[in-house]
Amino acid sequence: ILDMTDDLFKDDPEAEAYRAHWVDTLEPFFVKNLENVQGDERDVIFISTVYGKDPAGNFYQRLGPINGVHGHRRLNVLFTRAKQQIRVFTSMNYSDLCVDERTRRGVEVLKNYLQFAKTGYLDFASLSGREPDSEFERWVIQLLQEKGYEVEPQLGVAGYFIDIAVRHPDQRGSFI
Repeated sequence: ILDMTDDLFKDDPEAEAYRAHWVDTLEPFFVKNLENVQGDERDVIFISTVYGKDPAGNFYQRLGPINGVHGHRRLNVLFTRAKQQIRVFTSMNYSDLCVDERTRRGVEVLKNYLQFAKTGYLDFASLSGREPDSEFERWVIQLLQEKGYEVEPQLGVAGYFIDIAVRHPDQRGSFI
């Protein structure tokens, strides 16, 4: 991937000048694998997967470190590296991933994230039904509701929860 991006930068002097501007700074352009992205934050993160179906159309869930005991943690680190935006490039569909009671948590997290990236929606099953964790959360929820916002406490995907989610006023099933 790095070789391909280098070729693209060579063909676009404006993009190469932009990349060169950041070379000796705290936030240079990088291409890293899942194991090495720890601690690096950027305004925009591009995530690319290279998993896909074989020529016969079979998809094998050989997802490297995602299948490991701490795969979900690695993904959590990856998904939280972007300050503003994440762009996902993948040849697989979230429906290609099969999740059951034996599936490692990393695979479940990846499936849910790919579904969210593709559809922009969190399943209503992600509404946890959990109560706010603290009096502070209750207070913030009350203030938001008084301002006319619809909120959900403890909205979660694959065991990770956001304390307070605000429903999008114009897009059913979406959150701001």
